[in-house]
Amino acid sequence: MRRLNCVTTVAGVLLIGASAIAAENDLLANADFHQTTDTGLPHRWTVVEGQKVTVEKISDLPGAAQALRVDVIADGGTSYGQVYQSIKAKPNTLYTLEGKVKSTKKGLGFLSVKVIKDRRELQRIGLARSDDRWTTTTQEISTGEGDEIQVLCRWEQNAQRGWIGQTCWFTDLKLVEKGPAPPPPAWTAIIAKAADIKLASAMSVPLPTAKGDLYVTPEGAGRGTGADWANALPGNAPGALQAAWDALQPGQTCHVGSGIYVGVALTIGSGGTFDKPKRLAGEDTGGSWPWFVGTWHPSDPEKGPALLNLINAVGYCEFANLQAARYQYGMMTREGRHVGLRIRNFDVYEARHGIYLNGFVTADEAAAASHDITVEDCDFVHFTKHAVRLQAGNYDVRFINCTADSGGKEWMKEPFQIGFDVAGDSPRKRRAADEKAWASDHDLIFINCIARNCIWSKDRYWQGDGFCIEGDVRNVAFINCAALDCADGGWDIKADNVVYVNCVGLRNKKNFRVWQHAFFYNCLSAYSYKHGGSWVSSGLWQRGDVHAEHCTYHNNESQGICVEAVAKGEAAGQTEPHATLQNCLVSHDGVGGPAALYVDESRVTKHDTAEWLAASENNEARGVDPQYKAAATSRAWTGTPADAFDSGRYGPAKGYHSSIAAVWQSKSRDELLAIARALVKHQGWEDFLQQVVKLK
Repeated sequence: MRRLNCVTTVAGVLLIGASAIAAENDLLANADFHQTTDTGLPHRWTVVEGQKVTVEKISDLPGAAQALRVDVIADGGTSYGQVYQSIKAKPNTLYTLEGKVKSTKKGLGFLSVKVIKDRRELQRIGLARSDDRWTTTTQEISTGEGDEIQVLCRWEQNAQRGWIGQTCWFTDLKLVEKGPAPPPPAWTAIIAKAADIKLASAMSVPLPTAKGDLYVTPEGAGRGTGADWANALPGNAPGALQAAWDALQPGQTCHVGSGIYVGVALTIGSGGTFDKPKRLAGEDTGGSWPWFVGTWHPSDPEKGPALLNLINAVGYCEFANLQAARYQYGMMTREGRHVGLRIRNFDVYEARHGIYLNGFVTADEAAAASHDITVEDCDFVHFTKHAVRLQAGNYDVRFINCTADSGGKEWMKEPFQIGFDVAGDSPRKRRAADEKAWASDHDLIFINCIARNCIWSKDRYWQGDGFCIEGDVRNVAFINCAALDCADGGWDIKADNVVYVNCVGLRNKKNFRVWQHAFFYNCLSAYSYKHGGSWVSSGLWQRGDVHAEHCTYHNNESQGICVEAVAKGEAAGQTEPHATLQNCLVSHDGVGGPAALYVDESRVTKHDTAEWLAASENNEARGVDPQYKAAATSRAWTGTPADAFDSGRYGPAKGYHSSIAAVWQSKSRDELLAIARALVKHQGWEDFLQQVVKLK
């Protein structure tokens, strides 16, 4: 499209606001659009032609006299319309962009930032989408190598998606320099350093059977036998670490010292025994746990090595204190049947998959599936596909204190990001009607786990789930878990018999998506909203039977609770969905909506449950204000203040409450494991409730 550059002479500039003085420290010129050209366009801004762009006086926003107005009058296809301004910036500097946006249809307009160097775009960041009221959005920008920032007012303009005839407004923009940018994440520097590391000289392999533990450093030391740190094996010699693992006997450990190891890809084909596991353990010998850097790159995500490739039904292995970057898989197995794996402090950065475990047994030999597995204290940061994926038969698997942060749009390289994914039998298309199904994944426990920032926006329906479990899975417990900022489900769970205790869903399109039978206790679902694409947002969406005690559903954008009827043609005999709410709170402050507190309220039974819907243009008032401590300012809440969603009116008697949360968060790892195992074996709702209430 042709660009209309609106930088004109002073004589051609009109002042329509009260002041022509730029806001103090604001790097943007004409950031409140008080100056226009003689053609009515905003001075100092470049307008991409295609829609009707004007500057309009406004009176519905205190402190603002005018705004940039965009009327979408023509089909612009799938590209965004834009008005932008470029500003010289300092490299390695932190900036903050703030602005106010409004639209007639939610999601039409948004602010965006590009960081540029030598006309090459280094990064692009989109801010929150517009609402039908004025909302303020903010974003921190770290320039890295960039020396130019482009600030864009952008909008949808696709006729097929219903944007023609809609209007959006922008005003009060501010770009402020905050100071030197914080240092980049540690793994970024590690990846850069790894490119300059030269492999050590090849050593004689295989090694003789180890008489004791073995020791490895990047360059090696002394005689290079691995007998101790003074004679460490050279880990950057081709095949050295593989030889060390193969030489270990049950009960022995390969100790890996600090530093960077490049191009390592281990095949784990031999393990230990129940009382004598084999171990690969990082040791901080000067700086940090060891780093392993592979050759995988996000531009070609389906190619690249696995750091740890498990074969031969290997079992009783421990992997601890290891950091990996740029691997297609941190750990993977294609063969399954593994028992007694212990994975602790195994952090994976910039990868396709963090951990990928197949059980690979059929249903008639289910006991042989992979089981008795613990994944603990692991972080999976910036991944293109999954942090963790289980499929084809895994049981008695525990995830404790693990975080999955996909990195959002910057890491949206392929369909589509999921934090914790249990795929069961669903990925396989059987070739014959009599082909056996894989064994079911079951008895899975998630404790203190967080999933966030998963997104796939390149289809009409935006995908990206925090926790996703398919329908042939059963007996799952989530305790003290959170799902945040995902484009589809915080939890998208088709498994049967799922329990949630002290869990939080925030800012996902559907915070909790339940397809079968589930129990909830002291859970919070708030501020669900549609990041983009089709369908609407919900605090709780269900196709199954749900019982909830002491839960809060607050300020969910379109629907508080949606109980959707079973569609014709679905599984015969499937129970019609129903929600039973006890001592719960269902509320909305009326700002911007919602469409409904409930969808199909006839399918909801309420016991001692309070509602509140403030009066608005869309709804009449309902119930009374629960007087949350700080929920009105907590769209960006991630846990502080802890009591933000406590009700001042009802105290701990109704809804999610921080005092109950604190009890569950104070319990030890072993206590929570014992509780989770008992809860998934419950004898029904009353038994479940009795177990959790006595621990309150």
